[in-house]
Amino acid sequence: MKRLLITLALFLSVQQFSRAQYVGASITFQNFYDELSPYGSWVQSPQYGYVWAPNVGRNFVPYSSNGYWANTAYGWTWVSSYRWGWAPFHYGRWVYDDWYGWLWVPGYEWGPGWVTWGSYGGNYGWAPLGPGINISINFGWRPPSPVWWTFVPCQYFGSINWYSRRTPTPRVVNNVTIINNRYSRPRNSNTWFTGPTVREVERVTGGRVRTYEVNNVSRPNQDRISNDRLNIYRPSVSQNNNNSRPERPRNVQTMDNLRPVNRLPARDPSHSVDNSRPTRPAVENPGNNTRPSTPSRPAVTPSQPVRPSSPVSPSRPTRPTVEPSRSTRPAQPARQTNPPKRQGSGSNRPTRPTRG
Repeated sequence: MKRLLITLALFLSVQQFSRAQYVGASITFQNFYDELSPYGSWVQSPQYGYVWAPNVGRNFVPYSSNGYWANTAYGWTWVSSYRWGWAPFHYGRWVYDDWYGWLWVPGYEWGPGWVTWGSYGGNYGWAPLGPGINISINFGWRPPSPVWWTFVPCQYFGSINWYSRRTPTPRVVNNVTIINNRYSRPRNSNTWFTGPTVREVERVTGGRVRTYEVNNVSRPNQDRISNDRLNIYRPSVSQNNNNSRPERPRNVQTMDNLRPVNRLPARDPSHSVDNSRPTRPAVENPGNNTRPSTPSRPAVTPSQPVRPSSPVSPSRPTRPTVEPSRSTRPAQPARQTNPPKRQGSGSNRPTRPTRG
């Protein structure tokens, strides 16, 4: 009995130490500003304040490019291959602008992935939650445009090579059935959508869903699965109470100076993509009873269907996609090939007398 009590006390002390490490890891928005600056541009938005535009290709879509879903105790968790993925895919919200593309709005709450889930025509789909969307209030929120959605056949969901199996997004997604499974964090107000249940995914894929343990790391880094653990940086975010030093990015661009999405390269120019594969796929044997070969995740984002040109906010005027022509320089006079003859030269020049 005494030995059992000692073992229990040691276990509780370890648990308290691990929890203290997580609670003690606290950052502010200034950490977001500093850590993400090398990978994109901070912009002053009149509607959302400071927003971040990642240095990616025009085909980038949040929770779609360079990553996959893995099941954890918190539900389906997005595992990003970007070094900066620990922040924009687990905190805050994304918004799409027809002129600038995807912009990230920082937030305080950590989540496995701030998305809404749905099913459509034998596919699972998900879309980023927009700014100001509170799950407990806006239950069943629908994205404002088809460009927000990513779809994949149900039998390939959860595999690391799901991206090559994507289904083109339909222009009309009103028939999407919203999946409202939720997770409420104990002793906390954080709530998020967890996506399809593990039992359902196992039924449609014919494989077993692995559940990974979440391991908190002490510094910003890309999400990585190793030894059945998802190593992820997820500190608590607090407000800065030091009024003498207001939080702001060191370099802020204006919206007018930000490069429009149609000027971005089609391929991802970022060098922060990790091409290494996880130890095991999230779902083993997806869609059949044989063990498939595991191809590597794409290092760059393949081309996606062309986004519709309609703006997200109807009240916002669409900016022109063609820059005004620059004033041309006046044409230079044509250079003469034969310079004019000097006066007294040519046929008027006297000839030298011939010696007798």
